[in-house]
Amino acid sequence: MAETYLTHLKNKQYDAALSMLHEIVNDSVKPISQEDKQNILRQQEVFPVLDYHLESYEFVNEHKVQLTFSIEFFKKENENDPIQNTIRINFAPQRINATWYLTLMNKSYVTMLNSAEKTVLLADNDSKTFK
Repeated sequence: MAETYLTHLKNKQYDAALSMLHEIVNDSVKPISQEDKQNILRQQEVFPVLDYHLESYEFVNEHKVQLTFSIEFFKKENENDPIQNTIRINFAPQRINATWYLTLMNKSYVTMLNSAEKTVLLADNDSKTFK
């Protein structure tokens, strides 16, 4: 799920990526607001996903996993250049009512875009598929 989301962003398929995003409000899952979508699109202008790779994962329990991806947002002209060209994003896939959802763990990724405290999710309606 996280790889699908990041691939959509990498390929500039923003509608496909954003259609995966949801939030939990009062124990119900719903799509993120148009304002949140616009904030994420603005963030992609500053930190576009050029490439990504899985850095780590941890199985918390049978209903939750934690994933950390490194995202390259610009290409270095010289590989020995010490300038940082990656950021990290943390996901926490959770299984709720037989469906896997992918939460963004790094609140700064969300709150940097919107100061309201929200849990933002990526949803995969096929509960048999987990990536």
